Amino acid sequence: MGRWGDGETRRRGDAEMGRWGDAETRRRGDGETGRFFMNLLPPAFCLLPPAFCLSWGDGEKLFFWAEFYRRIKGRCTSSSVENCYGEALYFKNLTMLVNLKQIFIPPGNILQLKDVNWQLFESILEELGESRVTRLTYNKGLLEIMNPLPEHEDDKEIIGDLVKIILEALNLEYRSLGSTTFKKEQESGIEPAQCFYIQNEAKVRGKKRLNLMVDPPPDLVIEIDITSRTQLNVYETLKVPEIWRYNGEYLQISILQEDKYIDSQTSLIFPNLLLTNVIPEYVERCQVMGRLATLKSFKNWLREQLSSTSKS
Repeated sequence: MGRWGDGETRRRGDAEMGRWGDAETRRRGDGETGRFFMNLLPPAFCLLPPAFCLSWGDGEKLFFWAEFYRRIKGRCTSSSVENCYGEALYFKNLTMLVNLKQIFIPPGNILQLKDVNWQLFESILEELGESRVTRLTYNKGLLEIMNPLPEHEDDKEIIGDLVKIILEALNLEYRSLGSTTFKKEQESGIEPAQCFYIQNEAKVRGKKRLNLMVDPPPDLVIEIDITSRTQLNVYETLKVPEIWRYNGEYLQISILQEDKYIDSQTSLIFPNLLLTNVIPEYVERCQVMGRLATLKSFKNWLREQLSSTSKS
């Protein structure tokens, strides 16, 4: 824990930390500043070993955060405790990441974390890195970490392959970005099962990093709603034009109109193809025929559809 200062320093705090009240108030931790520091420390959270944390009283927690403030005060431009809240919370959140990486989420399950600020969400993304199976969804303080089932991955891969076949048959340039993290600063973030840039492919071509403040969102997102239901409100915030959701039986197409999604029987990108029935059929075939045979069969079907369309 480092050098905490002598007992007298801990008892009297620091003049810059505001009104601490008398010694009894400091011990109870129920003064105005005491309540502030207590709020920084959720009941189930402690930076120290569990045996020590369980024995912590309110006064000890108060003194802990008092000294915490003294240590980070030099990083904060304001002498006000309240204005340094974000800095203290940042350091506390970094420590939480140690425990987060130790959490095991069984396949098909979701971990929900409430009251997660944007800074912590960004820190979690950085700490977990990109080489992971889990996918994150963040919306206004609620963070969901999902570990997909194998069937979830199978379905998103075959649907993505079918989309690529259509795009190549139509001679449309595209960029597939898989589960790239898309964010709207301070509000929302999501990692789709699969996504494509098609109409806007040229605008993101060759870019190593995307920023939705200046770059367009993907033109098509594919989600597999087996483990959980897609949060459409997050995609509304990001303004993704079209979403396909497959639940293991049905394909649902949602089109963004006036910032809200409406169900559609046809795709904006492929208006001449009735895909809501065809895509589920070929996903099921893949489980019986195998991937290569399924893709070959789909190419034959598509060739017939495009030929009849051109004749009419």
